[in-house]
Amino acid sequence: MFAKCDIQCGTIILCEKPLMKFPSYSSSIFLEAIYNQLDLESKRRIRFLVGSHPYKHSVVSICDTNSIHLGDDNQEKGLFYYISMVNHSCESNVFWIWFSYDDKEHMKLIADRRIKAGEELVCSYTAQFNLRERRHELLQYSWLFECQCHICQQYEKHPKSDEQWASYSKDLDFIVEDGSSQPDKCIEKFLNQFKFIQEHYHNSLLQISDGLLSNAMHQQITATFNCDFTRIDSALLRKDRLSLNGFKITVIS
Repeated sequence: MFAKCDIQCGTIILCEKPLMKFPSYSSSIFLEAIYNQLDLESKRRIRFLVGSHPYKHSVVSICDTNSIHLGDDNQEKGLFYYISMVNHSCESNVFWIWFSYDDKEHMKLIADRRIKAGEELVCSYTAQFNLRERRHELLQYSWLFECQCHICQQYEKHPKSDEQWASYSKDLDFIVEDGSSQPDKCIEKFLNQFKFIQEHYHNSLLQISDGLLSNAMHQQITATFNCDFTRIDSALLRKDRLSLNGFKITVIS
């Protein structure tokens, strides 16, 4: 999937309902039963997706390869016609997020940085800031391929860069777990996170977790990002957490 025009960070690229929903650990018989109850158009679209497990039943292989977890509890998965076609990269430029409210359910595909026309839309299938060995292990087990993205290729030239990449999640864990006991160090790491995202990854605040935001040490931290926040879906802006001020975003403790 490729961008047909320039896309700003925070833009909702796609909003899609699942073709098929099922529990995360469904048996092959159960998956086939759900599939058989679908209408002909939904079946046709699901058959258009490609499975990477040749020794499994085609529907099961398609579900294993293309399904996406719905919500944070990982209890359900869904198949999507467009979003399931987004390829993997450890350095993604989009992410998806599941919305279920007011009796409406859909997955939104959102730009995680500025994307130029002609650029491929890619999303990380695994936790992005794992070490390369762990990322490749997960990708090989679930999708049977070896990632050759820019981040993974950097490892071949500069092995230590992989440790720097993975240190992002370690710093995040420190902020979440030790913020109240070591506030000065927490603030230092918090600001380093921003610098890392801005200079080495994305100019985006969207995927920083509630834990990091809520452990901002009873202070207001104002940071400016290369992002038009007026284009961000209001559902992404946590109530009483973020406030808009032009192109500045204020983290409120």
